[in-house]
Amino acid sequence: MEIALDLLAQARGNNYVTVTVAVLSLVVFFYFNYSTQPFRGIPYVGGPKWDILNIKAQYRFVTDCKNLIKEGLQKYNGPFQVIGYVPITVLPPRYVPLIKDHPNLDFGKSAERRLFGQYPGLDWAHKINEDRIFQESLRINMTQYLSEATLLLAEEAREILSEFFPQTTEWTSYTFGKDAAEMGVRLSTLVFLGKRFTKNKEWLYICTQYPQGIFGAIGGLLSTPKFLRPVLYRFLPHIIALKKYGEVARTLILPEIEERRRLRDAGADVKFNDALEWYYKNSSKRGKEEDFDAVSAMISLAFASTHTTVDLLCNVLYDLAAHPECIGPMREEIDKVLAEDGGWKKTTLYKMRLMDSFLKETQRMNPVQLSTNSPKTQLKEFARQNPRVTNTLSHAAAMNRYVKQTTILSDGTRLPKGSLLAVSLEGLRDASQFANPDVFDGFRFARKRQEPGQENQWQFTSTRNEFPSFGHGQWSCPGRFLVANELKIFLAELLIRYDIGYPAGVTRPPCTWFATESQVNMDTPLVFKLREKA
Repeated sequence: MEIALDLLAQARGNNYVTVTVAVLSLVVFFYFNYSTQPFRGIPYVGGPKWDILNIKAQYRFVTDCKNLIKEGLQKYNGPFQVIGYVPITVLPPRYVPLIKDHPNLDFGKSAERRLFGQYPGLDWAHKINEDRIFQESLRINMTQYLSEATLLLAEEAREILSEFFPQTTEWTSYTFGKDAAEMGVRLSTLVFLGKRFTKNKEWLYICTQYPQGIFGAIGGLLSTPKFLRPVLYRFLPHIIALKKYGEVARTLILPEIEERRRLRDAGADVKFNDALEWYYKNSSKRGKEEDFDAVSAMISLAFASTHTTVDLLCNVLYDLAAHPECIGPMREEIDKVLAEDGGWKKTTLYKMRLMDSFLKETQRMNPVQLSTNSPKTQLKEFARQNPRVTNTLSHAAAMNRYVKQTTILSDGTRLPKGSLLAVSLEGLRDASQFANPDVFDGFRFARKRQEPGQENQWQFTSTRNEFPSFGHGQWSCPGRFLVANELKIFLAELLIRYDIGYPAGVTRPPCTWFATESQVNMDTPLVFKLREKA
C-alpha cells in the first residue's frame, strides 16, 4: 500500500510539472504570437503594468484611442507609445520639423509594415514606394495636367449631379454617402485614365470594392497568429478577393498599355496625357519600363485618391448643411470668379478663397490623411472578435514613419531601430494657434490669409508644422492638389444648382472613432432641391 501511495504521489508530482510546463508554454506562445511589447526607454500609455500581453492596452487603443493620445500628451512632455498590433511611438506636434525630412525615417517602409505589405495583394504600398516613379508622376506630371483637366472635371461633376441627385425643385431626401464612393472614383478616374474608363462598370466596381478587400485582409491577418500568417494568408477571403480584383484590373489595363505600345511602334501621331502615360515616360527614362507594375500603381492611385476625396466630401456636405450662413457668400464668390474668367479656367479655383477656407476648416475639425469610409466596417467586425485589430494612425495622428536605424533627434530624443512613428494631430485644436479651436468657423483661414505675409500659408493644400494633415516635408501627400481640385469643382457645381439642408429632426452627425480613425457617418440623409435659377 505504501508503495502504491508513493507511486500516486510521484504521479501527482509529475502532473504538477506537466501542467506547469504546459501553462508556461502557453504563456510563451501567446507572448510571442499575440503580445506586442513596447520598446524600452519610451513610456507607454494604455494598460496596467500587469497586462504582460498588452491585451487591455490594445483594446483601449481600438476603443478609446483619441483620449488615449490626449492622456499621453498630458502625462509626458515628449514621445510615448501606444500599443496597437505593433507599438507606435506618438510624437507631440512640436516634432514635425525634426522628422519631416529626416533621412533615417521612411514613410514607404512604414506603410508596408502597417499594411502587411509583405503579402501578395497587400504589397501595393510597397510597390509604389520602391522607387520615385509613382511619386514623380503625381508631383510633377499630374500637377501640371490639373490645369488642363479643370473643364473636364466640371463636365464630369455636372453629369454626376444629373445622374445621382434629385432633379426637382421640391426638398427631397437623399443619402449622399451611399453613392459617394462611385462619384469619387469617377472624378479620379477621369484624370488618371480618361473619360472611357469612367463608364467602365468593372473598373468602377474594382475601385470601390478594393478598400474593403484591403482592410478586410488586414483584419484577417491581425486575427491570425504571426507564425501562421505566411501559410494561412492565401486562404483569407479578402486576400482571395484582392487577387481577383487584380486579375480583372489587368484584363482592363494591360490591353490599353499594349495598344499604346503598338501605336508608338507604328509611329502613330497619337498623344496621351494620363497616369499610364506618365508612368511610361518616367519609367522609360530610368530604364525601368518592364519592371514598373503600372496596373498595381493604377489601383493604388485610385484607392489612395478616392477615399480621401470621399471622406472629405461627405464631411464638407454635412458642414455646409449645418452652416447655411456660409453658403450665400460662397455662392457669390463662385458666380463672381466664373464670370471674371468666362467659365472654368486654371485660375478659377485659386480665386475661390472662401471655399478653400471652408474645406480646410472641415479638414481641421475632421482631419484626413490615409483613411477609408464604409470599408472600415470590415475592421469593426474584426475588432469585435479580436481587440488586437487596429488601423493606421491617420486621423488622430499623421506623418507615419519607420525608423531605419537607431536615431538621435536634434533635441536628444532617441528613436529605436524598427519602431513606427506618428505625430499627434492635437495641434489642430491648439488654442494658441486657432481661436475657439473647438468651434467650426468656415472662413477662419480666409481671414488668416489676409494677415501680412500669410497669403499663401493657409491654403487648403498648404502643409506646415502647425497643420500636417496632408503630411509635411518630402513625404507630404502628392495627391492633395487633385483632391482640392475635385472637391472645389464638384462643390461649386453643386452649390450653383442646389440648396442643401438636413431633414427635420436631423443634425450634423458626429464622426465616430475606431482606433485612430475618425469615421464619417455615410448613412445620414440630406435634403436637396434644385434652385430656380439652375
